[in-house]
Amino acid sequence: MKPIVPNENDMERIREEAATWLLDLQSPHCRDFDRLNAWLEQSPVHRRVWEETRTMWQMLGSAPLHYERVSSPRDEAVRNIKISSVPQRSRWRFANKVVVGGIVSACLCLAAVLAVPRLLIRWEADYLTSAGEVRSVTLEDGSKVQLAAASAIRTEFTAGRRRVILLDGEAFFDVTHDAVRPFVVNASEIEVEVLGTAFDVRIGEDHAEVGLARGSVRATISANGTTSTKILVPGDLLGVDTETGAISNEQLPADDIGAWRNGRLLVSNASINDVVAQIQRYHPAWIVIADTNFGKRRVTGVYDLSDPDKALRALVSAYGGRVRDFSSFVSVITRQ
Repeated sequence: MKPIVPNENDMERIREEAATWLLDLQSPHCRDFDRLNAWLEQSPVHRRVWEETRTMWQMLGSAPLHYERVSSPRDEAVRNIKISSVPQRSRWRFANKVVVGGIVSACLCLAAVLAVPRLLIRWEADYLTSAGEVRSVTLEDGSKVQLAAASAIRTEFTAGRRRVILLDGEAFFDVTHDAVRPFVVNASEIEVEVLGTAFDVRIGEDHAEVGLARGSVRATISANGTTSTKILVPGDLLGVDTETGAISNEQLPADDIGAWRNGRLLVSNASINDVVAQIQRYHPAWIVIADTNFGKRRVTGVYDLSDPDKALRALVSAYGGRVRDFSSFVSVITRQ
């Protein structure tokens, strides 16, 4: 008898059922393996979808399913299903189509955790941008600020001082001179005191930096209990590793400071984690790096922010990585 090929509605139902089983098996109290085996025996498609669901779950960096850590001989058939029996191309073609409840739930749970700081930033910010949005604002003193995508600032202006806090992302400042009211920008471990200038400030995944395009600034870095102060000249790019406190100082062409304003992302000896976080601000999907060691690798390059997906693939492929799109909402970076 010729096997029945499931239609798209049947496939969607099977995917949802696989996701439900995956969630149920997270519980240490779940012992309903006979029913799972019966479900798997319904057709080869059930087994294939189950393996695709498990593979995607693992690619997202989730812990092993609880039942896989339980020793029970009678459940060996469930644990020993071989995904290698499915051709590689077919496996990923199906995986790319799987938008299943369990994996979406996992993504949404983590996304909710990540969204809390962003929500707090939204409440604090006076000016902010969303993903992919670049915005120019004029402050009350006439100073101009260009906000990169997914960035936010708060202003605190008084009669004797002008202060801007970079809450998230990156901003380019062109400051109106006022000898009576100093202009100060705080960004993570960096404080920038303006002496009449145009400059760029960024907070990254594990890095904060200030780059001077014109004029002069005094930058103070406070990290790991020590404080360092430097007067920057045009082209200086001063950075600090927010985890180790290590300070870097590079000299670039002044026109390259704030290159993101022209759609270019310039990175020098930055971690892949940090570069992906910058591209994430322009990319529509949620990007996950499955291999933590890969994310720590240092890279140097120039990437096109007008095509963030192309930039992401250029970044990871050059260092032995691969971008796997599981839906329009989730992309996972793995080693090839």
